[in-house]
Amino acid sequence: MKIWLFGMCVLLWGGVAQAEPAADTYATVGDWEITADGNKRCSMSQVFTSVLADGVEVLAVIYDAKLEGVVLSWAGNKPKFLLASGSVDLDVAFMKKSSSKDSWSSKQFDYKKTNGTYHLHHALIGRTDTYSMLDDLATNEIIALFLGPTMITSLPLNATEAVAKLRICATNGDPAP
Repeated sequence: MKIWLFGMCVLLWGGVAQAEPAADTYATVGDWEITADGNKRCSMSQVFTSVLADGVEVLAVIYDAKLEGVVLSWAGNKPKFLLASGSVDLDVAFMKKSSSKDSWSSKQFDYKKTNGTYHLHHALIGRTDTYSMLDDLATNEIIALFLGPTMITSLPLNATEAVAKLRICATNGDPAP
């Protein structure tokens, strides 16, 4: 029940955030923008551009310290064969230099296609999984998403300081200094 509520909150929050600027910029750390919505729910996001035909991708992490939940979101225009909405199992890999960590394999992502862009989301609830995801984002250099053996995307993280600021934002809710 708690997962369903958290998922609904995130979807509603995301819908409101798209309709009007409900979230305020809390901080900018490198290429990451951290925003707060005033309810101790904060997010960090980064836009990645490429000279390849696939163009623009967005990686976002929404963290709610009170609910002890995190949502990992990715937006891009691949894989092109997915239906307009549904669920898909993706493997999430974190990498440091030449080694990889496969602790997040086979996670179900809900997705919806809007204007040619897929928006994929996976929610984790509970202190252990939430903290583990935040730690993986902070301590690894690359995140990659796989559909079976095919890599959908691989993005550089450089998120140590951004995750630290995200945690402060979500636990304090105070404006950044």
